[in-house]
Amino acid sequence: RLEQAQLLPPLPLPDKKLLPLRKAALKTQFYVGEANDIRLKQLNLRLDDNQFKTPKLRLDLNKQTLDLATFTLQALGIHINGKIHAKQILSKATLQAELAATLNPQNLLKRLGQAPLQLPAPLTLTRASLQTHVNLTPKNLTLKGLHITVDENKLNCKRINFNFAKDTLTTKNFRLKVLGVATLTGNLQAKRVSTQPTLQSSLKIAAFSPRRLLQRLGQPIETSDPTVLNTLALETQLQGGLSQLNLNNLKIRLDNSQLQGYLRVLDVQQQALAFNLNVDQIDIDRYLPPESEEPETSQPDSPPLSGEAILLPLDMLRALNLNGTLKVGQLKAAGMKINDIHLNVSAKKGKIRLRPRAALYNGTYQGNLALDAQNNPPRINLNDNRLSHVQASPLLMDLLGDDKLSGTTNLTAQLTAEATTLARLKNTLAGTIRFSFLDGTFKGFNLGYTLRQARSLIKRQPAPKPEAKQTDFASLRGSFVAQNGILYNEDLELKSPLLRVNGRGNLAMNNQQLNFILNTAVVDTTKGQGGKELEELKGIIIPVNVTGKLDAPTAQLDAHALETLLLQQAQAAAAAKLEREKQKLLEKHKDDLDEPVRRFLDNFKLEDLLK
Repeated sequence: RLEQAQLLPPLPLPDKKLLPLRKAALKTQFYVGEANDIRLKQLNLRLDDNQFKTPKLRLDLNKQTLDLATFTLQALGIHINGKIHAKQILSKATLQAELAATLNPQNLLKRLGQAPLQLPAPLTLTRASLQTHVNLTPKNLTLKGLHITVDENKLNCKRINFNFAKDTLTTKNFRLKVLGVATLTGNLQAKRVSTQPTLQSSLKIAAFSPRRLLQRLGQPIETSDPTVLNTLALETQLQGGLSQLNLNNLKIRLDNSQLQGYLRVLDVQQQALAFNLNVDQIDIDRYLPPESEEPETSQPDSPPLSGEAILLPLDMLRALNLNGTLKVGQLKAAGMKINDIHLNVSAKKGKIRLRPRAALYNGTYQGNLALDAQNNPPRINLNDNRLSHVQASPLLMDLLGDDKLSGTTNLTAQLTAEATTLARLKNTLAGTIRFSFLDGTFKGFNLGYTLRQARSLIKRQPAPKPEAKQTDFASLRGSFVAQNGILYNEDLELKSPLLRVNGRGNLAMNNQQLNFILNTAVVDTTKGQGGKELEELKGIIIPVNVTGKLDAPTAQLDAHALETLLLQQAQAAAAAKLEREKQKLLEKHKDDLDEPVRRFLDNFKLEDLLK
């Protein structure tokens, strides 16, 4: 018996595309008992292709309870099964429910008039399901045993609790598995959820194979070492809110490399980052694409790499806002082995600064690099960059596969350039480079052999036996001044037991072309490369031209000029000998000569007769 009913205002009809309301049907057994006890049996409600069914529904207004033993709902392609028990429905309602749902999200989008989502395989968004136990009170919403699947991805959570009064959200033991490959587990606590949410979370990604995950996503990757990208694991403590986020106690394992530290988003809107990261060791070369095994073929129709290509992603660099430190115990990159790397990085409003220092090849490197990407054109500055006591031979061998130069290296550089294109960088390079190499070898030409070869040519003797194309030295020093894409040198100095060399010249940056004049003197023929053969060249300054590419220089000596120098040396020696003999005769006959005659003979130089 219904004692009272309240009419509701008419409700707006749903969109005709979603619910045309062309067909409607209701079937049930209806019973109204004493004390406002309403019971429905075998309820079956259909609206178009949507349907709600339950074998039993009981509403007791006196006890303020609602019971749905089991029910099924099909709407918009969503299938829901469950049961519901509610108490205090007219005052402080509480509800307990068990729900299970399945759907095709792509079909749902279609029913809602939306275009289907285009996702990379194997993500299709065609299968989704949900299962959970719901407990709702005026103060709390709790989900227990939550299971969600989307395609091959699964989310399980032991418990989720939303406290309305405290405005908090807590999850316990959630587990997300992606494509059956990667698994994320953790716990989460959030406060001020509806106003200014903040959260704390412990996250862990169990070790998985990134290579396999990429293959599942249809994005296989080839690396020079096929064994890398097989293990990745992560742990961290997440803390923050909508404006900032911290990843504390961050631990990442990639194959046999370990990373630890923290990463902080200081301002989400400004994308301001701070970090302090430590890597024990990593070999970057293993992760690069493999070298092509196909032989190089000439392709005259393909354009060469343009020096006018944009050198840096300026928009991205101008947006950078970060400050941090990166330390690497051991690094291998581009073949080079570098240890104890310490890199400070700062970037804001297009002004980027890097301050690296490291140990490499028995020496050290310290740098200071600044890039002003906000300037137009952008400029790069190398301030006080230093290599100290570095062994050049193993460095060049690892980097280039050829050690053209060996020795203990000391180098300082103060350079600036425009950083728009590679061509502009070379052409606007300015500054100074100072260098010294001790106890080393320059490969490409043999300066001593070049002198011996010229001597044999002048003497019309057989050429000396071929020797290694290298010049040994005790020290090689000098400096370069960079201007308009050319490195100029005016103070090259090479010392060896055999030779002393002073030179000057230039190196063109765009084509690596050398052009040097080496003024060479033989100083000690008892030491060095083939010194005894050069005895007669001692004391003569011999110009040697060094030209060609930096990686394949050639040394040439002007044989005619050398012959002239040797002739002049012989003339000078003969004149000196005649002068000595003249002085002996004058001394012997000084009493026999008149004073005017003796004065004339004293002032007369016999060397003038040889000119």
